[in-house]
This record gives sequence, structure tokens and C-alpha cells, in this order.
Amino acid sequence: MPTFQEYKDAMLDPTRHQIFKIEWMDKDENIIDEVITDLLDGSVSIQMQNGVRRSCNINFENNDGRFTPSNNGLVWISKKFKLYSGLVIDGEDVFPPESVQGVFNLGNPIVRSTGSTSIVSIEGYDNFSLLNGTLAGQLDTSVSTIEKGTLITDAVSLTLADAGIVQTPLIYSSDEQVPTNLVQEAGSTYGDVLIELANILAWQIYFNQHGRPVFKPTPDETLIDRIWDFNDEEVSYMGCDHNFNYADVRNNIVVYGDNIDGALAVGTAEDNGVFSPTSISRIGKRTKSITDNMIKDSTLAQNRANYELRNSIQAYEYVDLRCINLDFLEANDVVSLRDTNGALDDDRYLIKQINRNLNFNSTMTVKAWKVREI
Repeated sequence: MPTFQEYKDAMLDPTRHQIFKIEWMDKDENIIDEVITDLLDGSVSIQMQNGVRRSCNINFENNDGRFTPSNNGLVWISKKFKLYSGLVIDGEDVFPPESVQGVFNLGNPIVRSTGSTSIVSIEGYDNFSLLNGTLAGQLDTSVSTIEKGTLITDAVSLTLADAGIVQTPLIYSSDEQVPTNLVQEAGSTYGDVLIELANILAWQIYFNQHGRPVFKPTPDETLIDRIWDFNDEEVSYMGCDHNFNYADVRNNIVVYGDNIDGALAVGTAEDNGVFSPTSISRIGKRTKSITDNMIKDSTLAQNRANYELRNSIQAYEYVDLRCINLDFLEANDVVSLRDTNGALDDDRYLIKQINRNLNFNSTMTVKAWKVREI
């Protein structure tokens, strides 16, 4: 079996042979069937956000009726599939763990007749769609309450368990408690609860490519090692648009929390860096105010302000990059980019969104923000 580095090197071979694998699963993610093919048509989208991060669309030739929706077949309500992108290397089908594109729940299939051919098109949504009401997830009680003083991490575990998520969650440690009774009315979703808990800490809540729920702090992108180096002299790179988003820059963030016994929880974060191109001294003060009554003390308010400032000033410079299908790239990875024509000089960029084609000559587009010290 090739090493992961050998797999990445094989990506640069102009004669590379792209293949795909689909593991069909029941609702509990037990594998019930498998197919490996180099003939696949569709796309995968990945976004670095809380909630649903992954979605896909796939078209299957269906002349034998294998993918016709049926309660006894592969394509039916509550079925799932795990999608891999890989390569044939020295005659061997290679699907490293890093090439997994996601675990998806079936959305709305369509059977298309094109005269001589039957095509089945399927949608896929990651497991957060079972929590946010897209496929399931509405609370089945009139009122649901998480008690004040419950560890936030425990509240996340209990919510996931109550929603019936089968994968063991990956939850990072925190001593922070739910600051007040968290009440959800009928019609709310488990996803609403989880995102509200994540917002209290300015953490991330999502499902990873293996279908496992993750609750963790937002990483500091300045400390992330770059995973790939793009430049205008190597074969993976196909060009980019270098964008400057001046209108949305905010360099003064004020977060207002709850008022407890006359003391208002407040956090303020400013861009005052001497060399920062978006500092207050350089471009003037541009303020964004946020009110969140779930924030009960100034420490949490300050953490949220710091998080919002990072997002607000980094979004001002970003790239829309085009490249071959580097199927191991993930949202939240860091890459470097050098392109003389694009005014890019080995700058580091944090991947925020990926749109990946699924076919023999797969390509992808990447939206990435410039990494800046704050």
C-alpha cells in the first residue's frame, strides 16, 4: 500500500487514473454493498461552517435497475453511503483515509429516462441533516430544557444521544457550563440546540468526513501547517481569482451579552496591529456589534469578540482557486499560493469552501482566506 505522501505525489502524474468507491449503508451505517468505478458523474461541496458541511449530487447509469428507488433496494429513505475518491497506482485501487469525501444521507432521488438510458440522480447530505430538520431532527416534545450549570460538553453529548446519532462524538474538553436554562420550544431542532451551545464558546460543531460528530475549539490558522504548495509552475494549479473584499471589513467588534444584576457582559476586540493593512489607525474604525443573551460573563464575550474579529478582517482578501482534484484537501486546511500574475507570493491561505467534480478528469474550485496574524 502506498504511503500518503506517495499518494499525493501520484496526484501530479498527468496519466493518473481517478477512481471512486461508494459503500452503501443502512441507517445505522452498517455496510450493505459496495461499488468501485471510474465512471461517475457528480459533485461534492464542503464548507467550513457550523451545521451541515458536506453535500453531494451523483448520477448513476441505471439500465439494470439497480439504483431504482425501492424499500428493498439501495436507494431508499434512511439509507446512507460513504463516498471515496482514489487512484489506481501500479494496478492497485488506493483509497487512503484522507480521500474520504463524506458519509451522506440520501435526499431526493430522481429517475430520468433519456430515451435509451435510465439515469438515477441522488442528493446526499451529511449527518447534520438528521439534526436540523432537513431530513429529521425536530424536537418531539412541547418544551425541551437543558438545565443551567450543565457542562456544555455534557449538553452536547446528551443532545446527540437523544437525537439518535450512532457515531461516538469527538468532543474536546471544557469546564464551561450552560449559563442559563436553555429552553427550546416545539418546532425547534436538535441542530438549533447544538449551534447555540457552540456559539456560547465560539466553537465548531459539525460532522467530519467519516460521519462522526465533532465539537471543538476553532483552531488558530496561524499555527496550522500547510498541506499543499500551489504555484504557477506545477501541474495541479490551474489559476485563480485574487479577490479584495473592502466593503465587509470590520476592525472593531463589540459583543454584548446578558445583563446580570446590573452588570452587562461585554467584550471588545480591535485591529490595532502596527503592520496590519486593516488596522483602525490605517483605515479608520469600522464597527460590528453583536448581541447574544446566552453570553453571561465578559470572558465569554471577549472570546466571541476575538473570534468575530479574526473572521471579519481575514475575509477581506481571499482567492477562488482552480486545480486538479486533490481529494485530500479539506475545509480548514492551510495551503500556500505563489502566482506572479495573480499578485501572490507564497502567501498562506485557509480553505473555507471546496467544490469538487466527480469524474475521470476531476477538477475542483477552492475558496480560501489569507492567513493573517492578528
